[in-house]
Amino acid sequence: MKNTFKYLFITILNIATFTACDDDSIFHAKVKTANGITTVSDIRAGGLKRAFLIGLGSVKHLVINDTIDSRDFQTMRDDMPNLAVLDLSNATIVSYNGSEGSAGSRVYHYSADAIPEFAFYNPFTSLGKKNLTTIILPESLKSIRDYAFNSTGLSGILNIPASVRDTIGKNAFSFCEDLTAINLPSVGYIGESAFQACSNLAGALVIPDSVFKIKPFAFAYCEKISSISISKTVNSIGNTTFLNCGGSFTVNAENLDFSAINGVLFNGDKSTIVRFPFYKSGIYTLPETVGDIAPNSFANCSAVIKVTLPEGTFIIEDYAFSECKALTEINIPEAVFYIGKNAFQNCSSLTKIYAKPISPIDISETLSAFSGVNTSKCTLYVPIGSKSSYANAVGWSSFSKIVEN
Repeated sequence: MKNTFKYLFITILNIATFTACDDDSIFHAKVKTANGITTVSDIRAGGLKRAFLIGLGSVKHLVINDTIDSRDFQTMRDDMPNLAVLDLSNATIVSYNGSEGSAGSRVYHYSADAIPEFAFYNPFTSLGKKNLTTIILPESLKSIRDYAFNSTGLSGILNIPASVRDTIGKNAFSFCEDLTAINLPSVGYIGESAFQACSNLAGALVIPDSVFKIKPFAFAYCEKISSISISKTVNSIGNTTFLNCGGSFTVNAENLDFSAINGVLFNGDKSTIVRFPFYKSGIYTLPETVGDIAPNSFANCSAVIKVTLPEGTFIIEDYAFSECKALTEINIPEAVFYIGKNAFQNCSSLTKIYAKPISPIDISETLSAFSGVNTSKCTLYVPIGSKSSYANAVGWSSFSKIVEN
């Protein structure tokens, strides 16, 4: 009996020893620090934290020369508070299925060759890794997923490898306020708010051939961008994609979906104005081809003083002129049959509105159309014989100065 127990004990010990020794993330990982640079190699995916055992908090410059997955990004994000420079040029990112990744239970499947969701932005604390200023990405990278670098301290020029041809995800680099330039690869899709509020991005923004869709707010509030070049492949731009983005527009002549005149962005046949440049000032007259004033097309353009809409304009959409606070005068052509919600929100300097429709446009369901307009000081000019109709119409009756013209 004693021999039986002895044999069983030795067998269990051997199995445990063999299993532990086979776990190279514990026993065979190589962690070396020299001249302030910590280099890690020979680890298994998910084994970065165990490879260190101690000393995670002292790492400032990290080089990874082996295989990692989303669990290791969580380690870098949460357990390396002083990490400032990360070199992944020789790293391989593999897929991971589970709830221990950087997004917790929000994401179960993490793709290979991708910076994972919430890599350096903690979804539970809503804090980005501000200490992280420099990232060197692997040349095998295919995509950068949602919220990967949101609100981090990345600074200077961002070089995204040419291998990234899939996706730059939602909020991937939003609020990276210290980035000064980006080199975009031939990616197919730029997600919602991908670079929103990167307030120090400056110079020319070139959307490369291959990009077909740019989602809303992708470059919103990038006020220092001086010019925006739209490539021939782009066929979808969100209404707020370039909100408060400083640059004037040019469009590749082969693009059938968009066009530009004097820096202003239109759809392909110029029937819709898509976006008026943020800093463009003074008086502007729209081309006669325009019938649709798209949502947010002039929003926050505080330097424009007067806009003349063509007689063929038939719709002024939601937030079209919202927050245009230097805007003093606007005409509403006779063909207009709809004015959207908040269309002239907080246009507080408006002193003259020329409404050409004989019968007041029904704004009973979009009463916020003139929200923030000083209707006691702004004069509403209406067609001869229409004063009474406007004075009794819902939404229009708030104007105390109605003059037949």
